Amino acid sequence: MVTNRYVYYLIAINALISIIIYVPRILLQHRFDGAWTSILLAVLISYLLIRWFTTLLASFTRQGFPEMMKQHLPKWLNVFVQLVMIGLWFFAGGITLLSFVDITLRYISPDVPAFMVMIGYLIVVCWACTLNPASILFGLEILLVLNCPIVAFFIIRAITSPMFDWDAVLQTFTFSLQWPSFQAVAAATFLFTGYINLVVFNRVFEKFHMRGYLLISLSGLLILLLTMIVPIGMHGSMGVSTYVYPWFSLADSIRVDMFLVERLVFVFYLVYISLFLISTIVHWHVAQSLARGLIRFPAAARGSKYLPFGVVVVFAVACMWMLKFNQEGLIRAGEIFLEIRLVAEFSFVLLIFYMYRKEKKK
Repeated sequence: MVTNRYVYYLIAINALISIIIYVPRILLQHRFDGAWTSILLAVLISYLLIRWFTTLLASFTRQGFPEMMKQHLPKWLNVFVQLVMIGLWFFAGGITLLSFVDITLRYISPDVPAFMVMIGYLIVVCWACTLNPASILFGLEILLVLNCPIVAFFIIRAITSPMFDWDAVLQTFTFSLQWPSFQAVAAATFLFTGYINLVVFNRVFEKFHMRGYLLISLSGLLILLLTMIVPIGMHGSMGVSTYVYPWFSLADSIRVDMFLVERLVFVFYLVYISLFLISTIVHWHVAQSLARGLIRFPAAARGSKYLPFGVVVVFAVACMWMLKFNQEGLIRAGEIFLEIRLVAEFSFVLLIFYMYRKEKKK
């Protein structure tokens, strides 16, 4: 049975992915001009968004956004909102895959063609994201239980390393009273945004009820602080800006004597390959579920059972085309996506509030 604890897993996977792609790069770019205040503001904003969204959603038992919008919105607005949501969730998964292909080519297999690496990942993702949502949540739970202790060990190993420089961290803290940046706030709030996957996954919860909002906020604050502190302490307050993926560069610099694998970058890569894939599976499962709500077949039609596979094939083709992005274009696309996502997240909370009021009037 799917219980309420799986909501925390959806938030946790987004938090773990966020410390690798775009979020640390953006925050570290603003380390001297508002990153620390942006983190505090992002935690407050995310606390309010999560509380409002999940409290209102509890009134719609076993309903996803498509069912709710069909009841309470005009048809044209329903179609428009679903198209926007499909685009956002597809791009969230696609940008994650593209980033990990880039990481694989940089740190593990520089001689392998990018399209071969992408095809290998797409085979796994396209198959898994067509499974039923409960199976995906069960798989997510297993991967988090297995991998979280290793990630925690890695962070502790980095902080206790003799190369860690606390003076560099304290130097950036002297700029902590700078005005927050919208780009940095958008990046920091992405860490909490896993709850928004409930627009589809709410269908599998028997009786949805969420608690521990303060604990989620404090945990997120700790992860955001570590996202900044660990790379600055290892790379220096100035040198940290020269890295595209500061956490993987950090992993490449850590050694563990007398361990099975001396270079931790290989262990870190194996851990994160599973987390990246399950994150993309979650995002694309939401996107293809929303797409299926727009493309309607009669229940007895032959094409109905092939529709999920057809949708993810379209996603895969689009993702292969996105390989044409160079590194600068990929980074810029990720930054724009994070900003648009924050605005969309506010809009979804307002939308569910509107549907909640309509439901109460009925």
